[in-house]
Amino acid sequence: MWDFIISAVAFVVVFSVIILVHEFGHFWTAKKVGIKVEEFGIGLPPRIWGKKIKGTIYSFNWIPFGGFVRLYGEDGSDPKLLKDKKSFVGKSLRQRMAVVVAGVFMNFVLAVSLLAIGFSIGIEPLLVNGEDVLKAINEEIIDIDNGVRIKSVDESGVAYEAGLLVDDIIISVNGIEILDPEKQLEVLTGKPESNSVSLEVLRGEEKLSFILDKLNNTDSFGIELYGSIYLPRVFVHDVLPGSETAKAGIIEGDIITAVNGKPVYTVSDYQDVVNTENEIQYNILRNFKEFEVLVSLPVKQRTVVVNTILDSAAYNAGFKAGDVIVSINGTLIEHPNDAIEITKASPDKDLVYVVNRDGSMQNINVKPSEEGLIGVGLISMNSYQNTQLSVYNSDVLTSVKEIHDVKYPVHIAIKEAFSESGRLAQLTVGMLGELVRSVTSKLVVPEGVSGPVGIARLTHVFVQDGLLALLRFMALLSLSLAVLNIIPFPALDGGRLFFLLIEAVRGKRIPQKWESAIHALGFLVLIAFLFFVTYSDILQLF
Repeated sequence: MWDFIISAVAFVVVFSVIILVHEFGHFWTAKKVGIKVEEFGIGLPPRIWGKKIKGTIYSFNWIPFGGFVRLYGEDGSDPKLLKDKKSFVGKSLRQRMAVVVAGVFMNFVLAVSLLAIGFSIGIEPLLVNGEDVLKAINEEIIDIDNGVRIKSVDESGVAYEAGLLVDDIIISVNGIEILDPEKQLEVLTGKPESNSVSLEVLRGEEKLSFILDKLNNTDSFGIELYGSIYLPRVFVHDVLPGSETAKAGIIEGDIITAVNGKPVYTVSDYQDVVNTENEIQYNILRNFKEFEVLVSLPVKQRTVVVNTILDSAAYNAGFKAGDVIVSINGTLIEHPNDAIEITKASPDKDLVYVVNRDGSMQNINVKPSEEGLIGVGLISMNSYQNTQLSVYNSDVLTSVKEIHDVKYPVHIAIKEAFSESGRLAQLTVGMLGELVRSVTSKLVVPEGVSGPVGIARLTHVFVQDGLLALLRFMALLSLSLAVLNIIPFPALDGGRLFFLLIEAVRGKRIPQKWESAIHALGFLVLIAFLFFVTYSDILQLF
């Protein structure tokens, strides 16, 4: 009960601070440019208490959620307000723009400030997508280990009595290989109710079997597991028999985790490394054990055209940069010296060059000059593309043993806070675009998008993780509000800014009744989106 109350209070406080900071941006800027602020309210009406100070009512309101600013002449419905220098519409275009964007600016400042504080003290990184996770693994921020591993064994539990140990790798549950750990491993925590479970585990090189019988007075078997993720990995499909790779001991089913010290997670990662090397050091994972294998590949040299001299024999014959010279008059060419020797020995003689151009073989007839030159620049290129094995991508269950906090000196923390804010802003824009596409085309809210209910649920999670985790979440929400508000959509700050930009281009104001009608329509669309996302949040609770 107390957890719920604390989480509810935290949700209200977090959201209220973010909104109040936004509104304070409008308030402070309006005051600075001389616009009369009629009211600055904490919470939403009806009003509990208010006091007028220097023409502005400062109020507390009954609904303890966010706040608001009421500017004099904001709606511009009265034409007389255009000449009133204390009204919003009576101010210059630049001043009105400053007031409109001030809220977004303050939300960005809040996000950067919170992240800078977090990075200075030490904060767990915000991992939004798979790329973030892989980057954190490569930078050793996340410690991982192969397989689904036991984190702890309760000495008073039946698992301890049966002989299970920390770091044992669970291979199967009730005879079924672990494919969905979230569902299959529920039995180990007593959900769903199960009084007996059989496990197959790997300990070192040895496979062991256990049958656990739950005691009547216990809720679980006394096992805690590390969190697990599916990590993309590069698998060996087959190896060329008799090749250097096969002789080195690489076999079908091996997992390649790194090449020449560089982690690889996709076939593309793998190809980027091996296509430029002839000596390859593989990190191989086999049966949850990792070891290194060194393979020396045969080097094949190729002669490549890098340029042709204008109006030379080669230029007129049709040589192009990038052509690979395969042979001259039937003689195979491996090195530029081979081509030079033949042309030098063949002045004024017709030669037939076979070249590989973008995978297509072509014949080019050319006659060298009296000096045995054709006017082409050549370079030697080593080819290591035949790695003597084929690979494919698949996912592997991996234990996350620890996620380290990220901590920097203050001056670096500020720089990293700006960088992180920019990255998260880009991700937010992409997510909003995905939300619009998904809702309009499929009537489905994409994973990762939450409304008020989902945010409240996430607030509860971050409250359990501590104050710094909550501050990080607050920074993300503030940044999300900034990005959402600056979008040029009616009823948002970005929509109001868009109308001001149109005014700047046209040289005159858009009629207020038109603008008000468009903003009203935009507000209805936003409310509809909000209800749809909230409905999706509620469905996920059940």
